[in-house]
Amino acid sequence: MKYKLVIFVGLAAIICACQTPDKERHAMQLAVQAMKTHSHNASNIDSTIWALNLLDSAIRLSPSPTFYLCKYQIYVVTNNQRAALRVCDSALMVDKYNYIATLDKGRTFEALGRYDSSNRYYRVALAMLDNPNSFRSAANAKDHERIVITALLKDTSDFKKLVDQFRAKYRDSKDELSKSYLEEFDHFRRERYLN
Repeated sequence: MKYKLVIFVGLAAIICACQTPDKERHAMQLAVQAMKTHSHNASNIDSTIWALNLLDSAIRLSPSPTFYLCKYQIYVVTNNQRAALRVCDSALMVDKYNYIATLDKGRTFEALGRYDSSNRYYRVALAMLDNPNSFRSAANAKDHERIVITALLKDTSDFKKLVDQFRAKYRDSKDELSKSYLEEFDHFRRERYLN
């Protein structure tokens, strides 16, 4: 289930990231093909290598952080954390304000047992939530991300305080996403957000 969600998020990000010119369109097609190839045969090493090669081709056409983050997802699914870390670095070289690459780098450091580094990147990602260059989203999504990062930082008291504030703020909201977040916080498990 988690794996299919990762692939779906990757495909959605690809579609949103590339808006038309020919090189970008071709790069997007390669990336979509890569993610489909990997999702259908994830346990097959040849499919994984083929998918990574397709993503490398997409990156050569259009060095978008989105394509690097697709490679990141494949490396995480195949449990290659060191390669995932290198991909995060590559994405951040293209866009140093990329929130997802920063958060993923923190999660990858945690998976490698490098907790000081992971906390540093979690804090950087937390600061990025208020930067419109790195995180453009609705207020409820920003509040959600702030709570998740606080949980990743293992700050239990702030986590509880932020969840209570979120409940008070969005309790009567008709927005489906806010309702989903409220339900998520009722059954919150930090492990779900780690690699």
